[in-house]
Amino acid sequence: GASVIGTDKTLEDHVISLASGKNCSTIRKQKGLTYCEEDEPKITPNIYCYKTLAKVTCYDRPNPYGGRQKKMGEDNVNVAR
Repeated sequence: GASVIGTDKTLEDHVISLASGKNCSTIRKQKGLTYCEEDEPKITPNIYCYKTLAKVTCYDRPNPYGGRQKKMGEDNVNVAR
């Protein structure tokens, strides 16, 4: 009804969202997503960044060249801010 048009949620979705503290919607489920937004798996890419001469170099795996650079964030000196 009108509830779905304005909020993308049914009355039941509103009740479940309120009770769970999550953003839940039948429309999300129909789109192939999880019923509740917070239940969606978080995909965090593995990024390994190293300080090199005058720059930072990042890879998708630990330093593939085996250099002696410290990984960013391993000490207070190399923390990216």
